[in-house]
Amino acid sequence: MRKKILLADRSPSVERRVASVLADEEVEVTAFTDGYAAERSLDQNQPDLVLADVFLPGKDGYELCGSIKQDPRFEHLPVVLLVGSFEPFDAAAAARLGADGKLTKPIEPAGLIDMTRRFLGARDPSSDSGEFTVSAEPASTGATDSSSDVELHATPSPVPVQSRTDPSLPEPA
Repeated sequence: MRKKILLADRSPSVERRVASVLADEEVEVTAFTDGYAAERSLDQNQPDLVLADVFLPGKDGYELCGSIKQDPRFEHLPVVLLVGSFEPFDAAAAARLGADGKLTKPIEPAGLIDMTRRFLGARDPSSDSGEFTVSAEPASTGATDSSSDVELHATPSPVPVQSRTDPSLPEPA
């Protein structure tokens, strides 16, 4: 069974980057460009992980995280906040709202894959069913932010990304 990631980010390039990097991880990425639309989609999409930009239009990533963690239906759902490398990040607010992690943009492939495997488990290569197993230790190397220069050498066709926007909001600049 494929795992699902709900991506809430205002940038189409982040959508493409996430889908491309995770193409081999057998996950389905559904993307939204505003926090309200992402929140409304939770029941329908039933994601296994939420990646939310802290500077989303409408409901920002902090507010989206807080809403998810306060809802008994989704309180178990891991939420990782995305923040630009030169944007301010309120670590105290993130902790208070129950964020499970932070990923710095531009997104490094190794950091995204490690974060995804940490919360979704590593795919068992011996299983043809595509089932995931959760490892006893996080897949990360211990660093909180991956800053190593890792390039994608070959990328298969990206996983389908469903992009949705709230038609009542203006297009992002």
